[in-house]
Amino acid sequence: NFFRLQRLRKLGLSDNEIHRLPPDIQNFENLVELDVSRN
Repeated sequence: NFFRLQRLRKLGLSDNEIHRLPPDIQNFENLVELDVSRN
């Protein structure tokens, strides 16, 4: 499962037509950079 990546620090989701982030995104405790530009 994608949300089991507990040590994830950077996540790039740009240019994917994302309209809403799932609530589970808050489980990435070590995430310091999230790119959702151009969505």
